[in-house]
Amino acid sequence: MVEITNADLPESLFQKMEGPVPIETFKSNGCSNAPDEFGGVDLRPACHFHDWAYLLGGCKKDRKRADQQFYRNLRACDLGKFMAGIYYR
Repeated sequence: MVEITNADLPESLFQKMEGPVPIETFKSNGCSNAPDEFGGVDLRPACHFHDWAYLLGGCKKDRKRADQQFYRNLRACDLGKFMAGIYYR
Protein backbone atom coordinates (compact mmCIF):
# COMPACT_ATOMS: atom_id res chain seq x y z
CA MET A 1 0.00 0.00 0.00
CA VAL A 2 1.24 3.44 -0.93
CA GLU A 3 1.11 6.00 1.86
CA ILE A 4 0.49 9.62 0.89
CA THR A 5 1.06 12.66 3.09
CA ASN A 6 0.44 16.35 2.46
CA ALA A 7 4.11 16.74 1.50
CA ASP A 8 3.70 14.21 -1.34
CA LEU A 9 1.08 16.35 -3.11
CA PRO A 10 1.71 19.14 -5.61
CA GLU A 11 1.35 22.47 -3.79
CA SER A 12 -0.59 24.00 -6.69
CA LEU A 13 -3.29 21.32 -6.43
CA PHE A 14 -3.20 21.15 -2.63
CA GLN A 15 -4.14 24.83 -2.46
CA LYS A 16 -7.20 24.24 -4.69
CA MET A 17 -8.74 21.58 -2.46
CA GLU A 18 -11.76 22.33 -0.33
CA GLY A 19 -12.76 20.72 2.94
CA PRO A 20 -10.91 20.08 6.15
CA VAL A 21 -7.14 20.24 5.62
CA PRO A 22 -5.41 17.01 6.66
CA ILE A 23 -2.87 17.31 9.47
CA GLU A 24 0.77 16.91 8.46
CA THR A 25 1.12 13.42 9.98
CA PHE A 26 -1.98 11.99 8.26
CA LYS A 27 -1.24 9.20 5.78
CA SER A 28 -3.84 8.12 3.25
CA ASN A 29 -3.76 5.36 0.65
CA GLY A 30 -4.68 7.72 -2.17
CA CYS A 31 -7.64 6.69 -4.29
CA SER A 32 -8.01 3.23 -2.72
CA ASN A 33 -9.40 0.88 -5.38
CA ALA A 34 -9.10 3.32 -8.27
CA PRO A 35 -6.09 4.80 -10.08
CA ASP A 36 -4.40 7.79 -8.41
CA GLU A 37 -3.96 9.27 -11.88
CA PHE A 38 -6.27 9.25 -14.86
CA GLY A 39 -5.40 10.61 -18.29
CA GLY A 40 -2.37 12.41 -16.88
CA VAL A 41 -4.43 14.06 -14.12
CA ASP A 42 -3.10 13.68 -10.56
CA LEU A 43 -6.09 12.76 -8.38
CA ARG A 44 -4.19 12.12 -5.15
CA PRO A 45 -5.04 15.50 -3.57
CA ALA A 46 -8.79 14.95 -3.97
CA CYS A 47 -8.56 11.40 -2.62
CA HIS A 48 -6.30 12.45 0.26
CA PHE A 49 -8.70 15.19 1.39
CA HIS A 50 -11.66 12.80 1.03
CA ASP A 51 -9.94 10.15 3.16
CA TRP A 52 -9.23 12.78 5.83
CA ALA A 53 -12.85 13.97 5.85
CA TYR A 54 -14.05 10.39 6.28
CA LEU A 55 -11.54 9.76 9.05
CA LEU A 56 -12.96 12.75 10.90
CA GLY A 57 -16.29 10.96 10.80
CA GLY A 58 -19.58 12.57 11.56
CA CYS A 59 -23.15 11.99 10.60
CA LYS A 60 -24.63 11.01 7.25
CA LYS A 61 -24.89 14.69 6.29
CA ASP A 62 -21.14 15.18 7.00
CA ARG A 63 -20.25 12.25 4.75
CA LYS A 64 -22.51 13.57 1.99
CA ARG A 65 -20.73 16.94 2.26
CA ALA A 66 -17.36 15.16 2.08
CA ASP A 67 -18.49 13.30 -1.04
CA GLN A 68 -19.68 16.52 -2.70
CA GLN A 69 -16.36 18.19 -1.87
CA PHE A 70 -14.61 15.14 -3.31
CA TYR A 71 -16.40 15.65 -6.64
CA ARG A 72 -15.51 19.36 -6.72
CA ASN A 73 -11.91 18.55 -5.76
CA LEU A 74 -11.66 16.02 -8.59
CA ARG A 75 -12.83 18.76 -10.95
CA ALA A 76 -10.28 21.18 -9.39
CA CYS A 77 -7.61 18.62 -10.31
CA ASP A 78 -8.84 19.04 -13.91
CA LEU A 79 -10.63 15.71 -14.16
CA GLY A 80 -13.53 15.93 -16.62
CA LYS A 81 -17.15 15.88 -15.47
CA PHE A 82 -17.82 12.36 -16.72
CA MET A 83 -14.85 10.73 -14.97
CA ALA A 84 -15.35 12.85 -11.84
CA GLY A 85 -18.87 11.45 -11.74
CA ILE A 86 -17.51 7.91 -12.03
CA TYR A 87 -15.07 8.47 -9.15
CA TYR A 88 -17.81 10.17 -7.13
CA ARG A 89 -20.07 7.14 -7.45
